[in-house]
Amino acid sequence: MRVIAGSARGRPLRAPATADTRPTGDKIKGVIFSILEAEAYRRGFEPDEGASDEDEARFAVAVAWPRVLELYAGSGSLAIEALSRGAAHADLVESSAEARKAIAANLARSGLEGRATVRAMTSQKAASTLTGPYDLILLDPPYGEGDVPALLSRLVNRDVVSPSGVTAWEHRRSAEVPDVIVESGSSAGWQRVKTNAHGTVAVSLYVMADPG
Repeated sequence: MRVIAGSARGRPLRAPATADTRPTGDKIKGVIFSILEAEAYRRGFEPDEGASDEDEARFAVAVAWPRVLELYAGSGSLAIEALSRGAAHADLVESSAEARKAIAANLARSGLEGRATVRAMTSQKAASTLTGPYDLILLDPPYGEGDVPALLSRLVNRDVVSPSGVTAWEHRRSAEVPDVIVESGSSAGWQRVKTNAHGTVAVSLYVMADPG
């Protein structure tokens, strides 16, 4: 497991020493960020290559969505990838102390700890307490655990997500994921715009949208 692109490209990442954590593999991580880059370009965003130091250049995904929240962070691989590509800041939510140790080591190894905050709480609590606002939500929860639609709905209803926000959700290919995530009476919600499947795994991209 490593950082794929950006300022920390090639840096190895440590997986938590716990059977409860399933780190996102590099192939699927590449799929996630390819989908996000394509969506950023579709919206008219382009990489910011004008920095004096090429390590400070930002990918289109970072220009479009600079503030990141990773739920069920595990190793922190997804948020670290976003930071390496130029995201301004990331909050990483993880309830396991062993996993948080791995996240801290990975952030230090990548030289990105100054732009990250590790939150010692469950993702459910984070959805009810964090204030954001966040532009990009990344999550790879344990398969079959956690009510992801409820989490994403709570974030929207508390105005924790920016109006142009997006979510990338890794899940089992066989999982039934909703096309729309919105609570009755809400003025905004999530719309699924893409699902890419690779083997037994799939990645779904959701965007903020008016439920009407």
